[in-house]
Amino acid sequence: MSITQLVLIWVLLGFLLTWMFTFAILAIRPRPGKNIKLEDQPSQPMPAISAPTILQVIASQPLPSHVRAGQEPPGV
Repeated sequence: MSITQLVLIWVLLGFLLTWMFTFAILAIRPRPGKNIKLEDQPSQPMPAISAPTILQVIASQPLPSHVRAGQEPPGV
């Protein structure tokens, strides 16, 4: 390996470790403006998308008689 490749490897590794450390700290730190007390939270979570009250059912097509009876189709 050449010296250029080693420098590139160490620089990229340094960027990766710095990025991981920075975002780990941001994920772990407490957020002072986002303190929600237990009383302030709703008791039941609200769904983001509500399902329609009436669902349409698609009728399935009838199966051929040889498939329904468990027989092999003719010609096989």
